[in-house]
Amino acid sequence: MNTRRPLIRRIAAHHVVFDGEVFSPGVVELEDGQVVRYYALKEELPFTEWMEGTIDIVKDVDDRLIALLNGTKKL
Repeated sequence: MNTRRPLIRRIAAHHVVFDGEVFSPGVVELEDGQVVRYYALKEELPFTEWMEGTIDIVKDVDDRLIALLNGTKKL
């Protein structure tokens, strides 16, 4: 039985953009490199990585949501 809990990575940035909507500042939560949640940052969250710039949420070739930092670096 696999009891591994999914590792969620929470990243905040000045801007998070998806489908024309902008969250400033915003948060992206990733599980195994795939975006599972995104939202506006309303309060300080524990265990959050901070990145400068913009995180763009885009669909990959398999239609999964992925996050790109400043348009180039996959998170």
